[in-house]
Formats: sequence, structure tokens, C-alpha cells
Amino acid sequence: MKERSDHSQLSLNITPRHAYAPENFVLHDGVREILAQQTMLARNGDFRIAYVTGLPRSGKTHLSIRLADELARQGCFPRVLEGREFAEFLESSRFDFTREDALLVDDAQNYFAALKPGQSGPFVACIERLRLARAGIVFFSDRDISAFEFDEHVRSRVIPGLGLAIGAPSEGDMTEIIRAVAKQHGMRLSEKKLGFILKRVGRNIGSVEDYFQRLIHLSQVLGRPIKFPLMSGVV
Repeated sequence: MKERSDHSQLSLNITPRHAYAPENFVLHDGVREILAQQTMLARNGDFRIAYVTGLPRSGKTHLSIRLADELARQGCFPRVLEGREFAEFLESSRFDFTREDALLVDDAQNYFAALKPGQSGPFVACIERLRLARAGIVFFSDRDISAFEFDEHVRSRVIPGLGLAIGAPSEGDMTEIIRAVAKQHGMRLSEKKLGFILKRVGRNIGSVEDYFQRLIHLSQVLGRPIKFPLMSGVV
């Protein structure tokens, strides 16, 4: 029987689409509690600080964008900054925060790794202004704070936000994660292909992304459509 045609067979010149769109985020078991907690705290309207850790490619950036979307739906004004952008923000901002403001700092390790003892002034000023305004800030980092050399003025303000870590998806989440990653790469997979990949990748987002990157690269190099023979060769 001839295999049903689908978008996943269009193998050449595939470019990512819908990457990191909030609606493409899979709310899996490893992030569900973090998202629920942070949106609940925002509704309460009190000052909040959180430091979320996750392995590289565990979905921190996508989580920050989904959280920003959730906060915006609640009437907040979220701002997503990369760690290096946060350093520039601290130097240039007057910190005119309101209760509806929320800063989401992705790749926060890029900021904290460059922050040396004695350089805490702008950071402390920002946190205290957020506290007075009853606003919020969430850091997303691939390292625990023990990896950094910043001083106690910074450490004492970050410590209350510790304890949140992105966990692994459950087995039941993996089908939707594979489907979402395929969509980011411009592919729509049949149920048969979803099941095929599910049996061959690890239970983490990085493993799924690695598989699709190898698959697309092999398809482009060989000039072959993404069908089962090519998919088997990637494993």
C-alpha cells in the first residue's frame, strides 16, 4: 500500500516554523507545577522572585515565553530578556516598575557568571524596586547559584527564589513533545511515524531535538524524503 502523503515527506529546505510560540508549548509533567505556581503568585499581586534551573535544552526558553503569555493574559506586562540583555537593562533602566510588571530572564547564567563581588549595586537596586512595586522576576538558568562568584548582597536576594527545577516529561507526554518539535521544524507526522520515533528517542526534549536535527540534515545531504528507511538510518 502506498504510504499516505504528509508534510513530513517534504525533506528539502525545511526551515523551523512556530518555534517557541506559546501555543506550541507542551505543558508536560516537568514544568506544569512551575507554570502553575508562577501564574498563581502573579494573581496574588505580591513581590515574587524565582530561580528556575534546567539542563541545557530542557525547554527553559520556551517555558519563559509560555509564562510571559500566561502573565499577559492576566493583565501583567512581562518582559523577556536574555542574560546579557539583563545586564544592559540594569545599567540603563530607572526601574519605574508597577505591580503588573514581570521580568523573565532567560539564560540568566550569562549574567550571573559575569557578575563579580562588589558589582551588586544595580542588581540589588532592581530587586528592591521590584519588591516595593510588588512586581516579579523569574530567572531561568542551566546552573545552580553555587557555580557563581557573586557576593552576598546578590545571593541573599536570589535565595528566596530557589527550589524550582525543570523535570523530565512523563512517558505520556512524549508523543505530544515529538509532535510539537516536528511542527517547529515544519513537519506534520502521521501517527505511525510518531510511534516509530517514540520508541527510539530518550525521554527528554534534547533527545527529540537531536533526532530531528540529524534527520533533517541527512535528508538534505542525501536529497531523500523523510520516510521510514531514512528515519531508521538516523537512530
